Amino acid sequence: MQQEQPPYHFETQKLVSHLYRQWYGKMVTSLARYFGLQQLELAEDIVQEAFESAIKQWEQKGVPDQPVNWLFKVCKNKAINALRKKRFEPLPAESFLNTREEIKLEALFLDNEIEDSQLRMIVVCCHPAFSAKNQLIFVLRHVAGLTVRQIARGLLMTEEAVAKSIVRSKQLIREKNLSFPDPDYLKVKENLHEVHLIIYLLFNEGYSSTDSDSIIREELCFEAIRLIKLVTDNEKLKTADSLALFSLFLLHAARFPAREDVEKKLIDLESQDRRLWDQDMIALGQQYFRESIQEKNYSKYQVEAAIAYEHAQAPSFEETDWASICELYEYLRQSDPGAAVYLNWLIALFYSQGPLVAYEKLQELDAKGCLVQNQYYFSLLGKMYMAMDDTTLAASCFRQAIELTTSLPEKKYIERLLATL
Repeated sequence: MQQEQPPYHFETQKLVSHLYRQWYGKMVTSLARYFGLQQLELAEDIVQEAFESAIKQWEQKGVPDQPVNWLFKVCKNKAINALRKKRFEPLPAESFLNTREEIKLEALFLDNEIEDSQLRMIVVCCHPAFSAKNQLIFVLRHVAGLTVRQIARGLLMTEEAVAKSIVRSKQLIREKNLSFPDPDYLKVKENLHEVHLIIYLLFNEGYSSTDSDSIIREELCFEAIRLIKLVTDNEKLKTADSLALFSLFLLHAARFPAREDVEKKLIDLESQDRRLWDQDMIALGQQYFRESIQEKNYSKYQVEAAIAYEHAQAPSFEETDWASICELYEYLRQSDPGAAVYLNWLIALFYSQGPLVAYEKLQELDAKGCLVQNQYYFSLLGKMYMAMDDTTLAASCFRQAIELTTSLPEKKYIERLLATL
């Protein structure tokens, strides 16, 4: 009969899991910069071994006073041992090695160097050989430090598919002989465009999660916030776009406490308790938005942040300036004429000019093939029919939306709409 683990074993494993989420990606990117990007797997092995050592030793001897420093020390020692044992091929010229390894390793684990390594790792996967999905998976694994299982769950993929994507990315690094970019690379602000896009996609994955259990994956959103803050905190790197992205993320994240109830039921914007919105986060987001528009050269990020700003400053749903939001979406349509932007514009039109006007525009856009008939399309169309008192067509649309969605909270939300008819 297997003996029960002592309670402290559970607490130790819980702490190590927490530290793994917080520090795995940071340690891997730092060591990969030290050994050279071609030795990414060696960096991963060393960090993995460090965490395994933590579980064994901390359960036997107790948790050290400074567990993060303990992990850094173990990583540094294992890195030096790897050099001595020659566990790798000859290092590329871009490696961070010097005659005094301890000093270089110590420097690489300083906060500013960890941040620099992570930004450079994001740049690596901006290479055109990486698909958009592979870019996202690579960042989630090697920068955000998520496990294969967490990535699979968040992106609604199998663990096998995620693992294959990671293997393929490593193959591309070897085939293309990719390396960490020169330190001056990111100082050329034009090169930040792809970095911004990857961080933006990371936030979106968390904000509109297709996960079956929750509509929001907060850990993805806050990881995106952390990464864009690395850029905005660096005076040499920050641009109007990075400021706008930081603003956009903060304004959206401020509403997280009101988007779901205690039973994980989705609450739409109209029904949210605005007293739950994080006003400090909103104020910070508004501050960064004002900074982002000083250059008067607006990108999609500034426009999206402006829309979030309008929602955040509205005292109530009824007092929302839907006319201004409608104009902002019209502006956004010029640079990003995608189906999602068209649909959001129709929602703003619905609330600013009424269901009849919005319905007519929807029919026009549908005829032109501008819309994708997904669950969001049918949910909006159902609400239009509801507002026009056509409960039969509204019910039909809601049923189609329910069939199309893979998200349990969204499904239950639409079912609640259907039940009101």
